[in-house]
Amino acid sequence: MDPNRNPQRPSGTNTNKPPVTKTTPAQAKRTIRAAATNTPTATSSTKPSSTSTTGNPTAVSKPVPARPTTTATNNAQTSGRGTGAGAQGPPRAQPAAAAVNKNTNATGNSGQTKPTTGTAAPKKAPTFADERRILELAVQRAVLATKTVLNAPNQFKNSGAGTGPISQVQHAPAGKKSATAGKNTSSLAKDDKSPVTIADFAAQALIISGFCKAFPNYGVLGEENADELRKPENAEMVGKIWELVKNTKLTDPACERLLGKPTSLEDMVDTIDRGGSVSSAEPGKIYLIMDPVDGTSAFMKLGQYVVATGLVRDGREIMGVSAGPNINFTKVVIDGARIGEYDVEPLNLGTMISAVKGHGAIARPIGRGDLLPPVPLNRASQPAPKIDQRQAGPSKFSGLQFVDSEKSPKTLSDKVKLFAGPNYKNAIQLYSSHARYMAMALGDRSYVQIRWPNAPKAKWSIWDHVGTPLIYTESGPGKVTDMHGKALRYDEGRDMKSHWGVITADAAIHKEIVDMVKSMLGR
Repeated sequence: MDPNRNPQRPSGTNTNKPPVTKTTPAQAKRTIRAAATNTPTATSSTKPSSTSTTGNPTAVSKPVPARPTTTATNNAQTSGRGTGAGAQGPPRAQPAAAAVNKNTNATGNSGQTKPTTGTAAPKKAPTFADERRILELAVQRAVLATKTVLNAPNQFKNSGAGTGPISQVQHAPAGKKSATAGKNTSSLAKDDKSPVTIADFAAQALIISGFCKAFPNYGVLGEENADELRKPENAEMVGKIWELVKNTKLTDPACERLLGKPTSLEDMVDTIDRGGSVSSAEPGKIYLIMDPVDGTSAFMKLGQYVVATGLVRDGREIMGVSAGPNINFTKVVIDGARIGEYDVEPLNLGTMISAVKGHGAIARPIGRGDLLPPVPLNRASQPAPKIDQRQAGPSKFSGLQFVDSEKSPKTLSDKVKLFAGPNYKNAIQLYSSHARYMAMALGDRSYVQIRWPNAPKAKWSIWDHVGTPLIYTESGPGKVTDMHGKALRYDEGRDMKSHWGVITADAAIHKEIVDMVKSMLGR
C-alpha cells in the first residue's frame, strides 16, 4: 500500500449501496513510485456539482488532482446506472460514494490533438454500452445463484476448502449413469467425466434469459445443454434448478426489470437448451458465448471458479464480462494480492472484470443490486518484463511469474516447468481456465501462461477461451495466441479446431516465447 494514502475500502456488507472506494488499483500503485521522479507538479481543480440523470441524488464532485501526462491512455469504460460511459477525458462528477480514480496511468484530453477543420476524426470502436450493462447485470445475478448453492448446507459430499486434490473427485465413466443419481441431486457427470451442478444449469438459464430479453436476435452458445435434464431420473434435480432460478433476483427492482427470466420450469429447460444448440456461426452475427461455471470441480471443493461470458462477431471477441465470485476485490484488485485457489471467503461476492474491444478494461466488486463503481485496469505504464538472455533455451524465461494448473487433465505442466525452472514452485496454480486469465489481467506484466495440450488432437472448447482473453489484452500490452502464434478465432462451432494450445504473455516477450515453444514442439 502507498504510505501516503489512506483509502477506504469497499464495504463487505454486500448491500446495494455503492461503497466508498477512494482507492488506487494495485496495477497503478506499482507505477506511481517509478513515475514520481518525472511527474510534473499537480494542480487542483474543483468541478461544479452535477445532477444525476439516473434518479440518484445530486452528486457533488470533490477536488480531483490534475493527472500527469503519460504515454498510456486509459480508455476504460465505467458502465454505471443507465449509461454506457467510458469516453476519454477529465474525470466527470461521480455519484456520491463512487470510486475516485487516482490511477496515474490515465491521461486527460490535454494531450490530445483535435482534428483540424475538414479532417475527419478517427473512427472509434463501438462501445456496445447497452450490451455491456445488461450482460454485467446478468452475470452479477448468475453469481448470486452460484453463491446460494455454495452457502447451502450439505450441497456436495466431501466438500470443503482444500479437502484434497481436485483430480480426486470421482465421476461416472462416459456413457454410464452418474454415481450421484438418486443420491446427491445437486450434481451429475457429463460424458466427458466432468461434473455439472445445479449452479451450472441455473447460471446458464439466468444469463441467457437475462441478456436475450434486450437482445433477442443475438446468437447464444453455452457449455451446457438440457439432454440430461429431460431424463425422468433427474426430475428432482430439475426441480432444484427451477427453485434456484425462480428465487434468484437482484435487489434493485429497476435493474431486475431490465433482465429477462424463464416463466416456467419448461421454459427454463428450453432456455438452457438454447445455449447448447449452436454448431456453426453466421457471418456478421453477434454471439453470446458463456461458461456458466468454469472450474466446476474447484467450485465443488469451494475453490476458485468463474462465471465467464463474451460477445463475438465474425470470429473475433468484441466484449468480455467475467466474474470470480471467490476473488476478493479489495485484496486482489486494490492491494495486489495473488489469487489463491482456496483463498476464499464464502460470504464475499467477489470481483467482476469486463472490457470492450478498443475501450480498455475495468474491475468492480460484485453486489446484489445495481452495478457497483469500477476501477480501471491498466498495465501499460508498468515496466516491461525482462528475459535473462544469458541463459540458453527456455530457462531464460525463469524469472517470469507463471500461471498454471498442475491438476488440469488437458495440459502438460512438465513442459511449463522447463520454462519456469526452480521458479515453478512459485507459480500461481488455478484449476479454472478463466481464473487463470483473470489472474493475468489482474496481475502485472511479468505474468505468463502456457497451455500445452496433453494430446496432439485434444479438443479445446470455445467457452474456455473467450471473454477473459480480451479483458487481458485490453488491460495492457498483452497477446493471446495459440502455440503457433495465431490469434484465436471463434467461428468454428463449439470447438476451436484450428488452434492447438494457448500462450498468454506480455507483448514485449510474447514472440520470444512462441519461438521457443515452436522449437520444442518436435521434442
